[in-house]
Parts: sequence; structure tokens; C-alpha cells
Amino acid sequence: MNNYGYFCAGIVVLMLSHGLVHAEEGRNFAFQQCFANKTEKQYFGFSNLVLRENVNPFDRDLYVFSAQDIEKDWVIIDASEREVLIPGALKLASHTLKHKKYLAGEKIILIGNGRTYSSLENDAIWLIKNRSAEVKIFIGSPELWLRSAGSNVALELEFISPAEFYAESTRGNWIFVETEEELQSALSLRSGEDRFNKYLIINDELKLSSSEINEGNGYFIFKMRGGLDSLSAFYNEQGVILTAKKEREKHESCKGYR
Repeated sequence: MNNYGYFCAGIVVLMLSHGLVHAEEGRNFAFQQCFANKTEKQYFGFSNLVLRENVNPFDRDLYVFSAQDIEKDWVIIDASEREVLIPGALKLASHTLKHKKYLAGEKIILIGNGRTYSSLENDAIWLIKNRSAEVKIFIGSPELWLRSAGSNVALELEFISPAEFYAESTRGNWIFVETEEELQSALSLRSGEDRFNKYLIINDELKLSSSEINEGNGYFIFKMRGGLDSLSAFYNEQGVILTAKKEREKHESCKGYR
């Protein structure tokens, strides 16, 4: 572009800027004031710190850690939707439990996927209140249940998605694992430690073989699918969604001033 072209482009920019300023100045002051006040109160970020502000502790009396803790007259319900088969268990999706009237008054043990527990807790509480059932939730996957019952089924490290972590992030205490030292420390936890703490490997470079996963640690150690990058990408995506929602609310609540 020659000098004349740059000069013309500069004039256009100045004209546009001038018009924009006047457009802003011509707005109703009350609307501007409302807009400013609303903006001050909005939070446009999305981070793990926000997720951990309101941690809800597990209802410890609702959980069991071994098949050995359950008598043989209990109804076992596998709500994990996995292919693995648990002998004597009913395979029922979590959202169908409210419709099973035959569960009224029964002793029930719920087994989920070993990663998420919020929906299972809701189901358990509903069955207790509305079906007069006695309900417990197993901490762990169907494979862990089988191992605790004496089966030699193979165990693998459980991978958790960013969305699953978000859903569970206020359930109990999550501890991030980023180094090999932290990983080995988590694996060597003694029985005296808080068994409801959960450890999340966010370093994609850290590896665990199946031989290192057992019924003693398989229920509390997980790996973020895609590592820290996928978690950060999810946070950014949720931040965009949150921002868009707040912007809509802001304009809706201020539109009466226009």
C-alpha cells in the first residue's frame, strides 16, 4: 500500500472511532449506569478455585468399601452401564430406579462406574425416603466390587473426563498429582488416611501399570483424560458459556432503561 493508501485508511479509522464515541455518548445515561453496575458484579472466569469454594462432604454412613461389608440378602444393583457382569446383580440404569416399585423395603447396594457418585447419592436418598429402602453405595467400580468379593478380575487405572471432574469436583476433597513423587506418595497411602480423599493425575506423562492398581487404591486414584491441557480447555469453554449467559442476563435486566 502506498502513502496515500495509508493516509486514506487512517482517515477511515478516525471516522469510525469518532462515530463510535458519539454512539456511546448518545446512549441513555441510566442504561449506561445499569450496564456498569451489572458488569461490576459479574464473574467472567471459570477455575478450579471456584469449583472448590463449596465442598460438599460425602455422607460417610452411606458408603461401603468392600463386598464383604454386605450381607447376602442385599439386592445388588449395577448402575455403571459397563459390560462387566456381577453375579446375582441387577443391571439397571440410575435414572430408572425411581420407577422400580419392587425395590420398596429392600436392602440395596448401588454400584456405579467408580468415578462419579453425585447421581448415585441422589438415587439412594430418594429410595430411602420414598421406598423405605435401606441403601448403601459401593466406593469403586464393578471390577473393584468383584475383586473385593474374591475374583481375580484385572483392574485398570480409571480415566475421568473434564466434565465428570466438574460434576464431582465439589464432592469431597480432590488432590492434584503432578509429579512422580506425589504419585508414589498417593499409592503408598496407609489405611489410616482419609479414604474419601481422591487423587487426580493431571500430568499426562505420568504412567501407572495395571499391576500397580489394586483394591486398596483403585477407588481413589484417577487420571484426567487428556491431562491438564484438556482440563484447561474445558474451563475456557465453560468460561465462554458463563460469559455469554451473564451478558444475556445483563442486557435483559437493563433493557428497561433503553
